[in-house]
Amino acid sequence: MDFVLANLRRALPHLPTGALVLISAQMPVGTCHTLEKEFPQFHFACSPENLRLGKAIDAFEKAERVVVGIRKRREKPVLEKLFAPFTPQILFMRTESPRCEARLNSFLALSITFINEIARLCERVGADAKEVSAGLKSEPRIGPKAYLGPGGPFAGGTLARDVVTLTGSPVRTAKKFPSFRPSSRERFASRWALRDCNRGSAIAWKEIAVLGLTYTTNTDTLRRSAAVELCRNLLQRARRSRL
Repeated sequence: MDFVLANLRRALPHLPTGALVLISAQMPVGTCHTLEKEFPQFHFACSPENLRLGKAIDAFEKAERVVVGIRKRREKPVLEKLFAPFTPQILFMRTESPRCEARLNSFLALSITFINEIARLCERVGADAKEVSAGLKSEPRIGPKAYLGPGGPFAGGTLARDVVTLTGSPVRTAKKFPSFRPSSRERFASRWALRDCNRGSAIAWKEIAVLGLTYTTNTDTLRRSAAVELCRNLLQRARRSRL
């Protein structure tokens, strides 16, 4: 926040009075209102960026939709002209509403958590979690692109970060997220170790290859990587089994 606000305050004195300033950053709700009080000679709009690691330029130049918060209808034409080359769909709303990226990521995390909990149930009753996932995605109200692939816990820099931003809010579902992610990660490592114990071998003497350490393809970021956390977990188990 400090970085964005400092650069705004440095740039605004060079703009003509009445200029429309578009803020494209993940700023808290109320930022435009705060800036309007500090700089009443300007108009402010907001459009939180949707940075997709590994395909940032493509996501910017060919955005499926852009969400823009405005105060007055007369601000729409200039923003429509600005975004028209990049997206076929512009959603206008009040300036307090576009901060939806954290909500979007929380919904995706909820989907991942849900299908992994369903996978646990499938293991108990003999069902196939992938078949259940395919059945869910075939429902038109859910769709084939839904984040309903059973596997590891949700991970990544922005996804895990934005989930945390809602844990202190009145959204009761979000308060459960911090407990789901570590339990999913631990359960994955525990199953691996249990399988080896059932075969009469110890995980300490295994050579294990982990293919892919980043949380998604075409990126080199390791922030909140579930694969790195899994490696650390397995190493700790290996050390304990040697004792």
